Amino acid sequence: LYMGFAGLRQSPKALVAILGLSVLNHALWCSSQLFLAEGLGMELDWLSALVVIPIAVFFNVFGFAGGFGPGDWAYDHFFRTMLHVEGGASLGIAFRVISLVVRLAAGLPFYLLAGKPLKQGEIDRSPAIPALDENRTKE
Repeated sequence: LYMGFAGLRQSPKALVAILGLSVLNHALWCSSQLFLAEGLGMELDWLSALVVIPIAVFFNVFGFAGGFGPGDWAYDHFFRTMLHVEGGASLGIAFRVISLVVRLAAGLPFYLLAGKPLKQGEIDRSPAIPALDENRTKE
């Protein structure tokens, strides 16, 4: 893990690409939740919601099975107290269910068509970032 991050110092383009993809991912999460909230009939101030949604998503890290418990409380509490809208937990659960369906539908073919799994003790020597392969020392 350390070598992967240390290798990014030698490849600033890869670092910028990774950070850009991360920001894009968070922007898509927030915008999809905004559209889902509109679909569920919640009238939100979009600018305020763009502050509250990442905080609620952060609380999904805690709890079990993907945030059930603290994550649902965070959606409900922050939407009620900061956005003055009821049904925040419903939005969080609906988003989690839709995300699960999309991930299964989009990822299952790749999983099923993937190469053979590694045997116990076998090490995958392929680089996570192909550009770093040339910077790798011979072992």
